[in-house]
Amino acid sequence: MITDLHKGRVGRARFSITIIIAEILYELMLFSVPESVMETGYFLKLYYLTLAVATYYITCVTIRRLHDIDWSGYVVVILFVPIMIMTIGGALFQLLGYENLSVTIIAALITKIISLCLVILLMCKSGQKNDNQFGPMV
Repeated sequence: MITDLHKGRVGRARFSITIIIAEILYELMLFSVPESVMETGYFLKLYYLTLAVATYYITCVTIRRLHDIDWSGYVVVILFVPIMIMTIGGALFQLLGYENLSVTIIAALITKIISLCLVILLMCKSGQKNDNQFGPMV
């Protein structure tokens, strides 16, 4: 069932493969489509729908990876806090009329670094060798 995607555990290999494939597909979708097509309403709807589904799936796999190292799935919120700060900050800059994008670029860079550190940690840290509160060993 779709609501059970976040339950259980997933190992380093499956997590790493999922993240790498998702990143490749995202980059292909973003950079292989001509700009004229990107501006159409149909493409934008498809893009945002695809992004929402992919984000949900990657979040579920990340929660399962956190379970494998016996951490709470709520740690995944760490990935979303910088994104929300950047989004809210970008919106505020636009509302206030700032034309200098250097602060937004710095915020985006910080967001990527924090997310990348957590992803690298999850790719490298070995899971528990025995059953834990989240399920049997994978």
